[in-house]
Amino acid sequence: MFEHVDKCIDEDSELEVISLIEKLSKKFEELRISKRKLKENIRKAVNELKLMKASLKQIVEEVKNLKLERDKINVEVRSYKNKRDAIRQQQRNIIQQIKDLKYEIATLKRQAKIPEVNVTEQLRKLKWIYETSPVNLKAERKIVNEINQLESIAEIYNRIKDLQIKMIELKKHYLNLNDEANRNHELLLKLSQQSQHLHESFKNKSREVKMLRVNLQSKNNEVKSLILQLNKINDEIKDTVSKLHELKNTLTSIRTHKNSVKTARIKEKLAREILNKIKRGEKLSFDEFKIALELKLLNSN
Repeated sequence: MFEHVDKCIDEDSELEVISLIEKLSKKFEELRISKRKLKENIRKAVNELKLMKASLKQIVEEVKNLKLERDKINVEVRSYKNKRDAIRQQQRNIIQQIKDLKYEIATLKRQAKIPEVNVTEQLRKLKWIYETSPVNLKAERKIVNEINQLESIAEIYNRIKDLQIKMIELKKHYLNLNDEANRNHELLLKLSQQSQHLHESFKNKSREVKMLRVNLQSKNNEVKSLILQLNKINDEIKDTVSKLHELKNTLTSIRTHKNSVKTARIKEKLAREILNKIKRGEKLSFDEFKIALELKLLNSN
């Protein structure tokens, strides 16, 4: 009866261990599958991370180049603005010079008193009289004085003509400066538009860099999280393998014990049969004799 109970206990233990081994083996396989999927996810995430880093590096370089190009154009813009201011100053100076010339011409005209046409005609007549008509000394002196006065007035008109020529040249120079200012304005406008376009591109790319850095950090955190999960699974696999190893050792021990008990029972049965033969005085076979010696049945007898 007790042998039967021991046998049942051994069988129950063996079945329980086998059941646990099957469950752990299933868990081990599931962990392996999870690990394989996780490693694939890590590989993909790492590749995405590399691509994002490469993209970030490229865009950062683009931002740097955009800034350099924008700053270079801004230097040109400042140069053209300085040139524009210089032209405006020159034009203001010319306007002032023209005003001064007009004032000087008006002053000279007031000094002249006699119209230029009359001066020329009177000079011609007085010189003709002086050269052709015999006059007394007093009359001659009067003519000479009048000629000198008229020649002084003629000099004033010559000065006025010189000033008028200078004023015309200044006006021409002013118009040339206008043309130069217009060309400068067109170039300045074009460069300003380029600078504005580059600045907008710079801002957009800068925002893109900022967003990409946020995404990069998120992806980096994702990779770290996946690696932590992988480490956890590796620990679970290690623990499962260790438990499987223990259970297999336990199963081996149970089966070894079971076989030992079985062998002992067989030997016990043979021993009883041999003892009965000995008691009956029957001859033992060679194998039975060996067993009898091994179990010391002959000495006991």
